[in-house]
Amino acid sequence: MVPYFKNAFSQTEPDEAAEEHDTLTTKVNKCLLLLSHLNAKLDALAGRLMEHGTSSASPVTINEPPLQPVKSLADLEALEDRCRDRKFVQATVASLGMLHGQNRFYKQGATVSLQIIDYFFCRAFLTKCSWTGASRTSTSAAGSKQQKIPFIKFDKTINLFYRTVQYSDPLYSLDECKSFLHRCLKNSKQRFLEMSGTRKPVSRQRKRKAVESEDENRDSVEKSIEDMQSNITWQVEFLEGDEEVKILP
Repeated sequence: MVPYFKNAFSQTEPDEAAEEHDTLTTKVNKCLLLLSHLNAKLDALAGRLMEHGTSSASPVTINEPPLQPVKSLADLEALEDRCRDRKFVQATVASLGMLHGQNRFYKQGATVSLQIIDYFFCRAFLTKCSWTGASRTSTSAAGSKQQKIPFIKFDKTINLFYRTVQYSDPLYSLDECKSFLHRCLKNSKQRFLEMSGTRKPVSRQRKRKAVESEDENRDSVEKSIEDMQSNITWQVEFLEGDEEVKILP
């Protein structure tokens, strides 16, 4: 009997673990977002109590940010120009900073950055930008590179984003902020596809292929066993027939 060996290259268990990890991460992010909104309302309520000295029955509201997500180069240039106005910068930092609360996300600046970047820039627009303006995509047979919007030149916009994150995480550094933005630009296409829902579940495809491969291996082993059994039966019959010939008078 030939022992049956399970396919050692099956990725079913890792894929299931990855899916469980993604689900857990999504739940944690939702909890953090709910907590941030709660913190923002508490900060706003505390501010009102300090101003009036008494509680108020009116609902706590968070002001809309004084900016719209950038969708084009013209929008980015306009935002860069508006960042020269100190009042606009202070209003933006105060409005978006209330989403997570003041000084409530120590050493979590990357989390805050990831949750507020869509308030500043549309994901489709970021696919048209790179940190220095260079692109890895060729646009002609000669191999010339496509020019993108050099994000690094808009230093006032970068500083506005940094100050907004620092409102919730005072330990967040400017270098960490630039590194985060650089990664977002580098992975802008993947982030855009995730939002539009056009990315395929690669892990599930790998899982299905692994199962199909395991079934094919099992069929191959079973066929080999049947062939061996058939061959053994034929040899036994042949030897028995040969033995009968020898004992004949």
